[in-house]
Amino acid sequence: MSNYNYTARDKSGAITRGNLAAADRASALTELRSRDLVPISVEEGKAITGSGFTGLNAKRPAFLLAGIVVALLGVWVAVRMMPAKKPVVAERKAPTEKIAKAKPVPSPKVVPPKPVEPPKPPVEVALPRPVEIKSVVPPNTDTIKQLARPKSDQVIVPGIVSNGDTNAPDPYATFQTKSERMMSGMLSAEPGDLILDIAFGRDFDKDFAASLSNKIEIYPSDSKEMAAHKEDVAYMKEEMRKLVAEGKSAEEILTEFRNQHNEVANFRSELQSQLSALKQEGKMEEAEAFAKEANKMLEPYGTRPLLVRPVIKLKTPQQ
Repeated sequence: MSNYNYTARDKSGAITRGNLAAADRASALTELRSRDLVPISVEEGKAITGSGFTGLNAKRPAFLLAGIVVALLGVWVAVRMMPAKKPVVAERKAPTEKIAKAKPVPSPKVVPPKPVEPPKPPVEVALPRPVEIKSVVPPNTDTIKQLARPKSDQVIVPGIVSNGDTNAPDPYATFQTKSERMMSGMLSAEPGDLILDIAFGRDFDKDFAASLSNKIEIYPSDSKEMAAHKEDVAYMKEEMRKLVAEGKSAEEILTEFRNQHNEVANFRSELQSQLSALKQEGKMEEAEAFAKEANKMLEPYGTRPLLVRPVIKLKTPQQ
């Protein structure tokens, strides 16, 4: 049997050293594994006494422990020999209070009382005088209303056709009878303007009968306003045809139309004269009120409104 010195790790990984007796090195390895040790080195040698160390190696832990104890004792003795230091206490300075100088308090200003004003007398507001329009009788325009075409796109106007001739003649050439030309002239007059007396002639009723067979043509070159004027003439001619069938003559119908149109012009002229009189007297506020009421009376007739102050249109450089 021989002695083998070994170094191995246990299950926790700690290194352990020792010796064992075995027949050979292989038997020593087998013995270590049976002890759940992992061999690191296995050498044949002398038996290890005590804790497994031999010679100086066996004494080294004792020397180390003795040295540590001696060093700790030396440190303890040195500390005991040192004089104890007195604790340093910081001196607290007494807070210095600054005595603020009292600021002089200004004496309050004495404000003299405001004199009490006597109450003002109530202001009399001059109310505008009621507008006084002298007796004027609004004219009757039944014939004009009957002959005027309603302003609607759904009104079908008979007696009018479209002419596709691009080389159309003068737009008024389609009015081939005196009756049509006379109706065109009357309808061209603005509401509020006078229509001069017209000589109808002896055969005017025959001329009107001939106009019923004439179709008023609208040319491609006609403006929108011209086309609408032609439709107005065609509508007026159709309404006159209905009145003639009831027993009236064409001359009588157009005479009533002209008279009613001129009555509207005279009505506006009378209101304009009253307004001018107020302006000449310097009564501008009354003139403004008068014009407002007078224009309400003129509105159903479609005339130009009365103006207290003329409106001047300035031309721009582009015009």
